[in-house]
Amino acid sequence: GGSPGRQLELLKGLRDIASGSEGLMQRELAALQLEVVDRLKRNAARLNVSERKALNVAEAQALASAGRRNEAVNAYTRLVETHPDDAAIARGYAEILLTGDDRRSQEQALVAWRNVLARTRPNTPAWYEAKYATALAHFQLGDRAAAAKMIELLFTIDPEMGGAAMKRKFLDLLERSR
Repeated sequence: GGSPGRQLELLKGLRDIASGSEGLMQRELAALQLEVVDRLKRNAARLNVSERKALNVAEAQALASAGRRNEAVNAYTRLVETHPDDAAIARGYAEILLTGDDRRSQEQALVAWRNVLARTRPNTPAWYEAKYATALAHFQLGDRAAAAKMIELLFTIDPEMGGAAMKRKFLDLLERSR
């Protein structure tokens, strides 16, 4: 129950808790989020434009967390079409595409991550994550040479590669790409 605003706050809180969990707990929290989403959708007419957007984003994130990938891709596709300039939505869309195990998903993920990368301020944590995801998409497409080249170029320009944790990820991917 409660007002739509309070229910949206509940969704945000559940998402925050779920982001720190894994496995079964994450899926159970996602299922709970989807229950709240369904309740809110029944009263969508009471929501303003920004609340409807927040609800749709929460649904897409919860579907992804629940392991309902195809539904999450569809939800994110609608969001990207409706909000093409929203960086968080573009990133969520790119992330879910990268989890696909078919060539088409990986090709779409590469395009989506390039889009995120082009819109992200260089040398920020988000930029390094987008660089890594772009290289990973190349790798998953079987273009190991392109992944290695990206990482080697980045290493030449910035030997720190965004910090110790990111550098480990990049170097691990570089090793697998060779």
